[in-house]
This record gives sequence, C-alpha cells and structure tokens, in this order.
Amino acid sequence: MDIRNMKLESGWYPKDSISIKEKFKQLELNYKKLKFDFKEKNKNINLSILPHAGWFFTEDLIFNNLKLISELNPQIDVIIIIGGHQDDMGVPIILNYKYLSTPLGNIECLTELIDKIKVTFNMKDENDYMFDNTIEIFLPFIKYLFPNSKIVSYYPLANEKAFLISDYIYNELNNNRLNFIAIGSADLTHYGPNYGFSPAGVGPKSFEWAKENDFKLINYCLKLDLESILANYKEMKFTCSPNSIISIINFAKLLNKNEGFLIEYSNSYLKMKSSSFVGYASIVF
Repeated sequence: MDIRNMKLESGWYPKDSISIKEKFKQLELNYKKLKFDFKEKNKNINLSILPHAGWFFTEDLIFNNLKLISELNPQIDVIIIIGGHQDDMGVPIILNYKYLSTPLGNIECLTELIDKIKVTFNMKDENDYMFDNTIEIFLPFIKYLFPNSKIVSYYPLANEKAFLISDYIYNELNNNRLNFIAIGSADLTHYGPNYGFSPAGVGPKSFEWAKENDFKLINYCLKLDLESILANYKEMKFTCSPNSIISIINFAKLLNKNEGFLIEYSNSYLKMKSSSFVGYASIVF
C-alpha cells in the first residue's frame, strides 16, 4: 500500500494543520521553561517510552520528550515507533506503507527495511480492520520535530520475538550507518470499572494505589529490568503495552545504556477526575 491515511477520530488529536501548529507553538513556549538536570551529561539519549492516549491528556508529555530528543540528536535518519496493545499471544503486525499521512504532510517510510522485517519475522500488514491508536497519535509530533526522518513502525508481541526484531533492526541500521531514535508507545495502569480492574476500590485511595502500581513499572524501566516486567505485567496490570516497553529496553541494552530517566509522570485523573483513569510516563534512555 502506498499511503496510510489517518484513521483515528478527530477527538484523539486535531486533524487540521493550523490547529496543530498553534498547539505546537504553545508547547514550544512551555518547553523552554523546563529544566533537565541530566541533559548535558547524557547527550546520547535517543530512546523513549511515551503514552498514547488522546492529546488532551498527553500532548505535553509527548512534545517535551521528543523535543528534548530532537535537540540532542539533530541528525536523525530513521525513527522507530513500537506500538500495539500486545501481550505474548497473537500476531506481530507491521505498518507496510510508503508514506504515513499527517495533517502536516506525509512521512516517508523506510520501505527496504520494512520489507526485510516483514519477511524475516512473518509479520502481518496493518490494515483498516487491524489497527489502533498507539502509533498514529505520535505522527504529527514526528513530522514537526523530525521533518526529514524516515519511519519504521510495528506491533511486536511481548515475548522473545520482540528482542529478536529489535536486534535485527539495530544491526541493519548500524550496518548501514543510519542514526535512529526509537519510541515505545505504552500507557500505564488502567484502573477502575471501565477497565474491570479496581483492587483498591474507588475514591482517592484508588488513585494512590494506581500511582504506586505505575511507579513499580517505572522503576523497573529505569533499571532496565526486563525480567521483572515480563514476570509481573499480567498480574500487576501496570501497562497495556508490555511489548513496546520491553522492545525499547532491549534497544537500550544493545546501545550499552545502563539506566533510564523519568521526565514526567501524569494521570488522566489529574485532568478529569473519574472512578476510571490511566497513568502516563515520559521516560528517556
């Protein structure tokens, strides 16, 4: 297929370029007020874990994270986005297109690498019946902050195949001397009756329980603790996308990183109080 058209409804993010550019101008102003204590000591930061909820809840976390990475990595050839609500069962999916459309213009895909990944790992193509929000939500940010970069995006499973895919991508990009960043798309604890998960009941104590659960995962991420994530995600339900998180941490290990940094934590409860809410983290490596 040549072009992936925008599939999400307008409530997820603005669908016109004027609104998006105005929003990004305001986010740029807010970004300038932030301080990053580790920034000068860690110029090799090029990996992130970011939420994929609608922009009302996540636009500042996404923008601040990717703006920081764009400043630290002015020459980026390829952006890898790892999405999907996948556990260890199911089918790995790849976005097999020449271009991904955004209101700010199309993003070119690295089709040679996409073809190789698809064949090597027997991945299915994303289509109109098999897609979700976890990648599209980032595309306008990518076009704005990395206008000349190509893209590779896929949904792996949360098992050893996720590591094999990231190993393969890393080796291909390294062999071709292509500079890259990678984004793992993942929300945190989905708490409340809407999600069938209320171990601490309802009310203020439930938010504190969910936040504590979120930080269990965040701390595993910061320590690159793949084993604890894989051993606990089904019982603790601290993320909807363990596949994305373990893939990014594997990239971090391939790049010889030994820690991550939490940029920001947020929660839908802070913007819209409800008995059901979702946690969000902005992490870099």
